[in-house]
Amino acid sequence: MGSFLYSFYEHLLGYSGTRQEGTMMYVAYSSPSKADMQKLLIGATVCVVVTFVFICVCLFTEQWTEVTLLGSVIASSGVYPWGCVSEGSCGLLFWDVADGWSIMFFIVMLLAWIFQFFAVIAATATLFLARHRRHCAYGFSGIQLLVSVLLFFILVTYGIEYDRYTDTELLNIAGFTSSLGASYWLLFVACVFSLVTVALIGTASKKIRHHDCNY
Repeated sequence: MGSFLYSFYEHLLGYSGTRQEGTMMYVAYSSPSKADMQKLLIGATVCVVVTFVFICVCLFTEQWTEVTLLGSVIASSGVYPWGCVSEGSCGLLFWDVADGWSIMFFIVMLLAWIFQFFAVIAATATLFLARHRRHCAYGFSGIQLLVSVLLFFILVTYGIEYDRYTDTELLNIAGFTSSLGASYWLLFVACVFSLVTVALIGTASKKIRHHDCNY
């Protein structure tokens, strides 16, 4: 493959010097692009790990919706009541009483968490398995795009439906308010990092394909 690329480069530039000189010129020409590709892959790997951390925080915390009284939080809820796991009462507290929206929010977040875990593995493989870099990059970008869709979906739908359980009579009492909590806004941050990851790995994939860096 190296000989083919060198010959193509020689033909393209009309170069007629020695092969050693031409090889040095070819390496000098191609090295910056490979360095840029490595930087993009490192950036994408960092972003995919950060996205996974934020998704973990969002999934396993219960500050998605907060009810406040005179500025102080008196109650909060998440996509799943994790305290029921240790108590052994998840059926009573969630699966038997939750509506379709609540179950959907939890399942979508769980899927995003699972796929993001595989995205981290794919990112690591893309960065270190040079011989299979092209295929790993395609898998990485596809998984991360799917995660971005899931995160954006739950970001929009939860933002619309978060207060469906709130007692309107309670909110009419002076001082009571219901709002989106910290976990929800961390989901927004995770969505942003996920989209940045898609952009980085997409750009890196183009460079890998263009320069035939699957080696």
